[in-house]
Amino acid sequence: MRLKDVVLLVSFFSFLIFLTILSWTYPFEAALFPRLLLCAGFVVCTLELIMKLTHKGQSPERGQHSSKEALAGGSSKEGLARIAIFVACGLSYLFLLPALGYILSQFLIIGVLLTLLGIKVWKTMALAVGTAFGGYLVFAVALQLPLPRGVVERLIF
Repeated sequence: MRLKDVVLLVSFFSFLIFLTILSWTYPFEAALFPRLLLCAGFVVCTLELIMKLTHKGQSPERGQHSSKEALAGGSSKEGLARIAIFVACGLSYLFLLPALGYILSQFLIIGVLLTLLGIKVWKTMALAVGTAFGGYLVFAVALQLPLPRGVVERLIF
């Protein structure tokens, strides 16, 4: 197992622990979904660690590419740049959400991420609109969870 893999897994575990501690004071109903995602993250990290430890030194067969190479899109510099953009999108979502509201910030972030993945423009727009409005209807209307309200939410709902 490479040192880079260990550092990545330990970093992700640390991030999950940080998020778990952060959500500890949330009411049960509000924290249920984030805690389920955190549990899934712990399971994925544990499984990845087990796979790395049991398949020591094995590399993908010729013609197969690892998921990291698929995400990277070829060269490692290009892959690191793409990962940095994805992380920047996630961080910018934290700042856009309170300022613009759920629907508009969700639309922008999904649009940018799908465009970076090379999805066609019309599919990107359809998926961005669908996830923004669908997510709002599920979380704010059906589950009655409070979401940040922006211009779009004030005009429509």
